[in-house]
Amino acid sequence: MGGGGGRTKQGSAVLEALELLDGDQLSPRRSRYANHVLESLNCKPPGKVLNRSELVQKEFGIDYWGKFRLEPEFLAVVLAALVHSGALVLSLPSRKLDAADVNQFSRIPVNELVAFKHVERPKGFPLETLRRLFAGLGLPEGPLVSQGTREQAVKSLQLEVNARLERTVKAQETLKNRLVFWGSPVLLEPESADWKAQLRQTKEFLESLQVFDTVGKLNNFSYDAAELAVRQQGLVRLKKFEELATLIAETGGLTSYLSTAEVVLPREHAWLTMTGQAKEELLTELRNPARRVSDDFRIKLLHVLKDLKACYQDAYLELHRKAHLGPEDDRKRTELNRDYRLKQLRTLDKVEIMPHRQLKSFQDDLLGLPKCVALGRGDLEATPICPHSQYRPAEDPPRSPSASQVLAGLGERLEELVQGWTSTLLENLEDPTVSANIDLISNLAGKGELTEFRKTGALPERISDDFVEATQEVFTGLDKVSVDGTRLCAALAEGGIPCTVEELNRRFATYVASLAKGKDPRKVRIVVE
Repeated sequence: MGGGGGRTKQGSAVLEALELLDGDQLSPRRSRYANHVLESLNCKPPGKVLNRSELVQKEFGIDYWGKFRLEPEFLAVVLAALVHSGALVLSLPSRKLDAADVNQFSRIPVNELVAFKHVERPKGFPLETLRRLFAGLGLPEGPLVSQGTREQAVKSLQLEVNARLERTVKAQETLKNRLVFWGSPVLLEPESADWKAQLRQTKEFLESLQVFDTVGKLNNFSYDAAELAVRQQGLVRLKKFEELATLIAETGGLTSYLSTAEVVLPREHAWLTMTGQAKEELLTELRNPARRVSDDFRIKLLHVLKDLKACYQDAYLELHRKAHLGPEDDRKRTELNRDYRLKQLRTLDKVEIMPHRQLKSFQDDLLGLPKCVALGRGDLEATPICPHSQYRPAEDPPRSPSASQVLAGLGERLEELVQGWTSTLLENLEDPTVSANIDLISNLAGKGELTEFRKTGALPERISDDFVEATQEVFTGLDKVSVDGTRLCAALAEGGIPCTVEELNRRFATYVASLAKGKDPRKVRIVVE
């Protein structure tokens, strides 16, 4: 065997040999090699070492293991196995190796291992330091005291170390993805950088503890009390970070709800102003390391968020109520849609001269009123938007007046329409141009109903097809001209506004004349739609 640098072939052979020579699993043939080294070391007085010259001899310029006349490379493997098991400490020309350093063997040239200086006993079981370690990890210290229970103590240590290491890695991942409260980062620089450094150091410390997985290796526990106290502060910081992350996670559902709610309400709504102020205040306190760890802040945080949610629900329910017809109003709308007066207008709408757009506008307004008969407060617990109507006040501005008030006004508007259409019929029937046609009506039943209508001035509750046919026949020859408000306003504003009364009258007369141009003025009937 020969020396070399880096991860050599011989170095790999050392690692393979470790598995065969480790601790109690030494084969009967090879255990005598290990026992020879240990017996030789035990013969030394306390504090003394076993030098290389006491194990290795030279003959004809060639080194060999004196006891067994084997290559010193094989002795190096045996010594490495004993270091790995925690039975001794190997002193090289440039360093010392104990059980905590066993991972370095693959990087040490074999010729350096062969040239070791001496071997020595481990310092002994560092009970008091290990007690501090176990106390910091929240582990019982009792199993450390007795040699018979120390193996169980090692198992408990490794289980706890692995669990803490997993938590640390999770905390690092959380920090990498940023702690976000209500859309804003909680940790700002340099606090975020400080947390990253703390968690990295904690991870390195826990990884260093993974080496001590046997009782023998605990003999080489290398941390002193002062260094251990510094390292364990990282475990305390880890817990604080987890508490902060847990608090953010606990509020995640509420802040997500409120974030959606913020884009649902109209921008000018008072709830948004109140919410913005509360968000700024809570975020400021969360960024204060001393404030955010207090119990009263946690209580305040959850209380404020829940209160904002409740206030939002109140605001949304009110806007929803104004924008939609409830169960009772929807029943009233159904009744109004079946009202005999609306049926009168729908029947009369067949007469050409009637203002059809007025009826269409009324029906569009009546049937266009949105309804939602199922929304209750409980429906807004999981989502800030009505699951039935998907109503978003920001996209559909709140009604003023409310849908209920619009419906009430439609009842009055229907009566006005009936009266207006009745007056229109009566006035035109009294016109000499039209009245002369009444005697010429061929439908006798319709003629009688129309004559009765002229006499009473009231429409029959149920208007028959005969009445419609007679009315249409009477108005034959009349020339209907429809006018909408937009065109009328444009005509009156032509030439500029403001204007004098005389000018306005002139513009109106000019516009009316243009409507009747080319027609017999006696037969023109202007209808404002």
